[in-house]
Amino acid sequence: MSLLEQVAEMFRARQTKKAGDFAELVKAVVSGTAPSPAKIAELLEQFGQTPEDLQSAVAYKQKRAELRRKLDAVPDLKAEQRKAASAYEKENERFAPLARSHEEKAGSLIAQVKSLTVDIASHEEAANQLLATADPSLAAELQVIVDQRDGLAREADSLVRRAAELKEGPLGSTPLEWSKNPLSLGRHNQEQAAEATAREKDDLTSRTNEAARLEKQASELATAIKPLDARAAAIIQAQLAP
Repeated sequence: MSLLEQVAEMFRARQTKKAGDFAELVKAVVSGTAPSPAKIAELLEQFGQTPEDLQSAVAYKQKRAELRRKLDAVPDLKAEQRKAASAYEKENERFAPLARSHEEKAGSLIAQVKSLTVDIASHEEAANQLLATADPSLAAELQVIVDQRDGLAREADSLVRRAAELKEGPLGSTPLEWSKNPLSLGRHNQEQAAEATAREKDDLTSRTNEAARLEKQASELATAIKPLDARAAAIIQAQLAP
């Protein structure tokens, strides 16, 4: 390795370390465990960053953390919504003997359900914002995996269709069918019928074997898709991380 290549490698390593140390400083500020202002100023000088850079990074981290908190609140909100909806249904069953009370309580519960529906939509929008502001490299990797997965799925579907066509065989009467009904042979003699039946049996065996081979390939492709699905799910979770 030449001197310049060594210098370049050391420079990249230091830049990477600086970026990591700066990210740790951002986390400390967000969590309230940051060092003194003097120490922060010293660290920023070491990292080659400005107070404005720190402010922007902290705001970005805080925004994602808030979005994640909203997203995590969705299950509780949905449970509360189901509870309100269930209470409304029960109240509705008692409508006849308690008409006036029903109207008051039902109206309140309906309003609650609608309000929670709006809240849920607002909180679930956090997912879209988390995805939109996530590391772009994650979206790029996910797109590659999705393209690979879709390609394998299309290929597997094609193999399954071809296997089904082979199993169905040609349309219309076959020599095997003729052999079951000698009266349908017309001018075909028994020797010709036997030959035709043998050819049809060979063809059926060939088509069956080929269909089995295609189905095996489709099954192998389906197996290959599973780790892609798992990786895609992991990337999405990383995109939704605060």
